Amino acid sequence: MDIKAAMQKYTWVNEDYVWKAVPRETDMLTRKVWEYYTGGYFLRIIRNSEVTVPLQACLMITQKDLEQKVHNIIVAEENSKAHVIAGCLQHPEVRGAAHIGVTEIYVKRGATLNLTMVHNWAEDTFVRPISAVVIENGGTFISNYICLKPVRNLQMYP
Repeated sequence: MDIKAAMQKYTWVNEDYVWKAVPRETDMLTRKVWEYYTGGYFLRIIRNSEVTVPLQACLMITQKDLEQKVHNIIVAEENSKAHVIAGCLQHPEVRGAAHIGVTEIYVKRGATLNLTMVHNWAEDTFVRPISAVVIENGGTFISNYICLKPVRNLQMYP
Protein backbone atom coordinates (compact mmCIF):
# COMPACT_ATOMS: atom_id res chain seq x y z
CA MET A 1 0.00 0.00 0.00
CA ASP A 2 1.22 3.52 -0.73
CA ILE A 3 2.58 5.11 2.45
CA LYS A 4 0.54 8.29 1.97
CA ALA A 5 -2.69 6.26 1.61
CA ALA A 6 -1.84 4.20 4.70
CA MET A 7 -1.20 7.33 6.76
CA GLN A 8 -4.56 8.77 5.71
CA LYS A 9 -6.56 5.56 6.13
CA TYR A 10 -5.04 4.27 9.38
CA THR A 11 -4.38 6.86 12.09
CA TRP A 12 -2.45 4.26 14.11
CA VAL A 13 0.24 4.19 11.41
CA ASN A 14 1.08 7.82 12.21
CA GLU A 15 0.73 7.37 15.96
CA ASP A 16 2.72 4.15 16.33
CA TYR A 17 5.22 3.97 13.48
CA VAL A 18 5.89 7.08 11.39
CA TRP A 19 9.27 8.59 12.34
CA LYS A 20 9.56 6.47 15.49
CA ALA A 21 12.54 4.26 14.53
CA VAL A 22 14.24 7.01 12.54
CA PRO A 23 13.61 10.45 14.06
CA ARG A 24 12.93 12.97 11.31
CA GLU A 25 15.50 15.33 12.87
CA THR A 26 18.32 12.77 12.60
CA ASP A 27 20.14 14.68 9.86
CA MET A 28 19.70 16.75 6.72
CA LEU A 29 18.59 13.73 4.68
CA THR A 30 15.85 12.59 7.06
CA ARG A 31 14.56 16.15 7.33
CA LYS A 32 14.47 16.37 3.53
CA VAL A 33 12.46 13.13 3.27
CA TRP A 34 10.10 14.32 6.02
CA GLU A 35 9.45 17.66 4.32
CA TYR A 36 9.42 16.64 0.65
CA TYR A 37 8.88 12.89 0.36
CA THR A 38 7.55 11.66 -2.96
CA GLY A 39 6.00 8.43 -1.71
CA GLY A 40 6.97 5.02 -0.47
CA TYR A 41 5.29 1.85 0.70
CA PHE A 42 3.60 0.46 3.80
CA LEU A 43 3.62 -3.30 4.36
CA ARG A 44 1.85 -4.99 7.26
CA ILE A 45 2.07 -8.68 8.03
CA ILE A 46 -0.94 -9.57 10.18
CA ARG A 47 -0.49 -11.19 13.60
CA ASN A 48 -0.18 -15.00 13.60
CA SER A 49 0.00 -15.20 9.80
CA GLU A 50 2.62 -16.73 7.56
CA VAL A 51 2.94 -15.29 4.08
CA THR A 52 4.40 -18.07 1.93
CA VAL A 53 4.87 -16.05 -1.26
CA PRO A 54 7.32 -13.12 -0.99
CA LEU A 55 5.72 -9.69 -0.67
CA GLN A 56 7.09 -7.33 -3.29
CA ALA A 57 7.53 -3.59 -3.60
CA CYS A 58 9.31 -1.57 -6.27
CA LEU A 59 10.35 2.07 -6.60
CA MET A 60 11.65 3.46 -9.89
CA ILE A 61 13.35 6.67 -10.96
CA THR A 62 12.15 7.70 -14.42
CA GLN A 63 13.30 11.34 -14.72
CA LYS A 64 16.72 12.86 -15.26
CA ASP A 65 18.20 14.69 -12.26
CA LEU A 66 15.35 13.53 -10.02
CA GLU A 67 16.00 13.38 -6.29
CA GLN A 68 13.71 10.57 -5.17
CA LYS A 69 12.76 10.90 -1.49
CA VAL A 70 10.83 7.90 -0.16
CA HIS A 71 9.61 6.78 3.25
CA ASN A 72 8.79 3.09 3.76
CA ILE A 73 7.36 1.28 6.76
CA ILE A 74 7.21 -2.47 7.31
CA VAL A 75 5.39 -3.95 10.31
CA ALA A 76 5.63 -7.67 11.08
CA GLU A 77 3.02 -8.15 13.80
CA GLU A 78 3.32 -10.72 16.62
CA ASN A 79 4.11 -14.29 15.55
CA SER A 80 3.95 -13.44 11.85
CA LYS A 81 6.38 -14.63 9.22
CA ALA A 82 7.16 -13.15 5.80
CA HIS A 83 9.82 -12.53 3.19
CA VAL A 84 9.82 -9.10 1.52
CA ILE A 85 11.63 -8.34 -1.73
CA ALA A 86 11.98 -4.60 -2.32
CA GLY A 87 13.44 -3.37 -5.57
CA CYS A 88 14.71 0.11 -6.34
CA LEU A 89 15.83 0.92 -9.84
CA GLN A 90 16.44 3.57 -12.40
CA HIS A 91 15.31 3.61 -16.01
CA PRO A 92 18.38 2.74 -18.15
CA GLU A 93 18.19 6.02 -20.10
CA VAL A 94 17.92 8.25 -17.02
CA ARG A 95 21.08 9.90 -15.67
CA GLY A 96 22.01 12.21 -12.83
CA ALA A 97 19.57 11.00 -10.18
CA ALA A 98 19.63 10.58 -6.42
CA HIS A 99 17.75 8.20 -4.13
CA ILE A 100 17.12 9.01 -0.47
CA GLY A 101 15.14 6.23 1.15
CA VAL A 102 14.09 6.04 4.79
CA THR A 103 12.83 2.60 5.81
CA GLU A 104 11.44 1.94 9.28
CA ILE A 105 10.99 -1.73 10.16
CA TYR A 106 9.13 -3.10 13.18
CA VAL A 107 9.42 -6.79 14.06
CA LYS A 108 7.02 -7.61 16.88
CA ARG A 109 7.30 -10.36 19.49
CA GLY A 110 7.90 -13.78 17.93
CA ALA A 111 7.78 -12.46 14.35
CA THR A 112 10.24 -13.34 11.59
CA LEU A 113 10.95 -10.95 8.74
CA ASN A 114 13.40 -11.61 5.92
CA LEU A 115 13.99 -8.44 3.88
CA THR A 116 15.90 -8.50 0.61
CA MET A 117 16.57 -5.13 -1.02
CA VAL A 118 17.74 -5.28 -4.64
CA HIS A 119 18.99 -2.01 -6.14
CA ASN A 120 19.80 -1.38 -9.79
CA TRP A 121 20.98 2.19 -10.24
CA ALA A 122 22.99 3.97 -12.92
CA GLU A 123 26.69 4.56 -12.30
CA ASP A 124 26.22 8.31 -11.74
CA THR A 125 23.54 7.95 -9.05
CA PHE A 126 23.86 9.09 -5.44
CA VAL A 127 22.25 6.53 -3.11
CA ARG A 128 21.33 7.10 0.54
CA PRO A 129 19.39 4.17 2.05
CA ILE A 130 18.63 4.93 5.71
CA SER A 131 17.08 2.04 7.63
CA ALA A 132 16.30 1.31 11.26
CA VAL A 133 14.83 -1.84 12.77
CA VAL A 134 13.00 -2.27 16.07
CA ILE A 135 12.98 -5.94 17.10
CA GLU A 136 10.90 -7.10 20.06
CA ASN A 137 11.58 -10.19 22.22
CA GLY A 138 11.80 -13.39 20.20
CA GLY A 139 11.71 -11.48 16.91
CA THR A 140 14.02 -12.33 14.03
CA PHE A 141 15.14 -9.95 11.31
CA ILE A 142 17.25 -11.04 8.34
CA SER A 143 18.53 -8.36 5.99
CA ASN A 144 20.04 -8.78 2.52
CA TYR A 145 21.16 -5.70 0.58
CA ILE A 146 22.13 -6.21 -3.05
CA CYS A 147 23.43 -3.45 -5.31
CA LEU A 148 23.68 -4.84 -8.85
CA LYS A 149 25.96 -2.16 -10.31
CA PRO A 150 28.45 0.39 -9.03
CA VAL A 151 27.01 3.80 -8.20
CA ARG A 152 28.61 7.21 -7.96
CA ASN A 153 28.28 7.38 -4.20
CA LEU A 154 26.65 5.03 -1.68
CA GLN A 155 26.30 5.94 1.98
CA MET A 156 24.30 3.53 4.11
CA TYR A 157 25.01 4.87 7.57
CA PRO A 158 24.68 8.63 7.91
